[in-house]
Amino acid sequence: MICCEAYKNKKNKNFKKAEFLIIYMHEDRIAIFDPRIRINVLEELIYPSIFYSSWRTGKEKIRAMYRHKIRIGKSIERVGDAEEKEKLYGSLDELYLNYVALFGFSSVEVKKCEAEVEEEVREIRTYPPAYAYVSGESQEEVPVPASTKWIKARVEMLLAQVFKISYAHMARSGLTTLESDLSSLERKLFEEPDSQVKAGIIEEIEKARELLLLLSE
Repeated sequence: MICCEAYKNKKNKNFKKAEFLIIYMHEDRIAIFDPRIRINVLEELIYPSIFYSSWRTGKEKIRAMYRHKIRIGKSIERVGDAEEKEKLYGSLDELYLNYVALFGFSSVEVKKCEAEVEEEVREIRTYPPAYAYVSGESQEEVPVPASTKWIKARVEMLLAQVFKISYAHMARSGLTTLESDLSSLERKLFEEPDSQVKAGIIEEIEKARELLLLLSE
């Protein structure tokens, strides 16, 4: 909580990127990333990092930004106060549209990028569960290929490396290599059969990329 309070006070010089990354890595386990904080982080760290990154094309950057918008939009859905919810949606939309305008693409091109991301989300949601129901029989588990398990282990290892770099203030020279390794694993993953495990790995790869963006700014 100290880290988040320091972040919300933008003049506080005690806020360290490494501290933010520690919390970010455990986002699913520490319930402190409410939409207000997440939008601030998007504005101050993530969107600028995506915008100025040199290893993505303009359209890739728009897709990356839209993925973040979708994720934070889901967290806004859980806000109970209708007025607060509308305000948060407005802030998120304004932030996203302001950045998208900087790329100079036509609305048709932007909509195409957004549609591609929405298709990715639909594909992940329609992945079959890790088990199947057989009529008249007990629930059966669908085996996960050894190759998928290997990719999962490799992605987890890369995430640990990124975390180590941020926490120990290690040299950033290996960031390009880590991104290359992630891309290679992602290509291998696309050849694997669809499953909930595969969907989870896709999420982990995206999380690792977000962390790399924060470190490379």
